[in-house]
Amino acid sequence: MEGSRMSLGKLLQQHKTELRLLRAEAKKALSKAKQKGSKAAAEEEYAAKEKELLLQQQQQLQQLAAAAAQEAADADSPDAETTQNAAAAAAAAAAAAAAAAAAATATAAGAAAAESGSPTNPTEKEEALLEGLESLKVYNFDGEKKQTKAQKRRQKKEEKNRERERMLDAAAGEEEWNWLASALAKEGLKIVSVPGDGDCLFR
Repeated sequence: MEGSRMSLGKLLQQHKTELRLLRAEAKKALSKAKQKGSKAAAEEEYAAKEKELLLQQQQQLQQLAAAAAQEAADADSPDAETTQNAAAAAAAAAAAAAAAAAAATATAAGAAAAESGSPTNPTEKEEALLEGLESLKVYNFDGEKKQTKAQKRRQKKEEKNRERERMLDAAAGEEEWNWLASALAKEGLKIVSVPGDGDCLFR
């Protein structure tokens, strides 16, 4: 699955890096701009570049979702469900990228309308959105890696030891109970089990 195309995690990481580099470039260009008019023009230019980049990223995510869906349709293996989950996650990421593009357009329009000359900081919403995209799970591994043979062997051995200890504890308790009952029987006494009903101390 990962040989022919990029994974969702790597693609999202690449998108975040591209967006960060573009914003750093925009910040440098805005700091070099001397006049209000040139700053506003630079803001508009970089807002358009950012919108274009976000749309391109959205298309890449949609292509990834389509490729994952195609693999899911072609696959007759047990990994089909995992691939379908990957396709669903990629589709969700594409929708989130579309929302990011809309947010970038809105912030660019606000910046152009304000024409304050100072660079606006539209990154809060978009950074939160990108963090949300990164937290998407493509596969249902729940953070666990595949166990090695040695780990499986150790786990099986520990389980056997726990079971053995439990059996020994139960057997030791039964053995002690039998010894006590026989010792009391020699004296003509017996052990009576009294149910715990609140009055058991007074019987």
